[in-house]
Amino acid sequence: MSSVAVAEPRLVHHIPGRVRVHLPEWSRERPRDIESRLRQLRGVQGARADSVTGNVLVRFDPAATEGDAILSVLRGPSAASETSWKPPSEEGAHQPARPAVLREAHGSNGAIGRARIVVPGLDRDPDVARRVVERLQSQPEVKATANPLTGRVLVEWNRHTVDLEELLDVIAGVGLPPLPHEDAPAHPLDPEPLLQSSAETIGTAVGLGVLAARGMLGIRTPLVRSPIPVVAAGMIGVLHAFPAARVGLRNLLGPHAADMLFSAAGILSLTLASSPLGLIIGGAEALLLLTEVRSRRAAWRLYEERLGDAASAEPGAVIRLEPGER
Repeated sequence: MSSVAVAEPRLVHHIPGRVRVHLPEWSRERPRDIESRLRQLRGVQGARADSVTGNVLVRFDPAATEGDAILSVLRGPSAASETSWKPPSEEGAHQPARPAVLREAHGSNGAIGRARIVVPGLDRDPDVARRVVERLQSQPEVKATANPLTGRVLVEWNRHTVDLEELLDVIAGVGLPPLPHEDAPAHPLDPEPLLQSSAETIGTAVGLGVLAARGMLGIRTPLVRSPIPVVAAGMIGVLHAFPAARVGLRNLLGPHAADMLFSAAGILSLTLASSPLGLIIGGAEALLLLTEVRSRRAAWRLYEERLGDAASAEPGAVIRLEPGER
């Protein structure tokens, strides 16, 4: 295996249990391979390599290993052989999958990060919420709030102190095993429905604009003289309504990408078929969805503002109510 760096690694930051090392020169080895080799060192709890900055962030148990052992691993396999190196079949070979994340922009100066992390089983076991919040808030300058309604944890952290990837490593494997056919509940602030409805609305508006411009110019001939666009529009509508085709494409591309593909193909075929009625119906449906999505997002943001100062409802929490509160 090739060495990780040609020049000596440089220690950037070091506190008990956490070290950040800069590699002056990167080899052809991928960041995930570097992370995997580091996780095979005894005591290493998480690792993240960033090929853009040339830094490697490592979390470890100070009682099991030390920074010198980590530096030896980063200098190359020959130096690492003198440390407590373990074969891939032992601990660290099978790392739990990292949870899905919805990142959000937060903070005027960019110092505060904000994200919603999916935790399997959060809506089934209240104790999962307690464990996740405790682990996250054990990190410096991290605030976490669990929401069983959405199955996600809202996390805010100082970007200069801790990385999101490190937080994901902290809670990896805390959630419950997924149930058969279990899906993470959709969050009201997920951007996909907003993007999909906006794109469909704009697409139908463009199609109608093209047909209207041709009408104003006195062009009566269809954009395409062939009947293929008419047949294609009908076939797309049938396939979208056919469960097997719709579900199969959603499983292949994802629900929102599949719906976007159906919508784009339908709008294009209706425009080429010179069918303003079809475009009007599709545009009205997309506009209705856009209005609903925007209303849902606004209502959820208002709900979050009302709960901003509310006491935590996690197991073991003490909630004090003032007279008149409930």
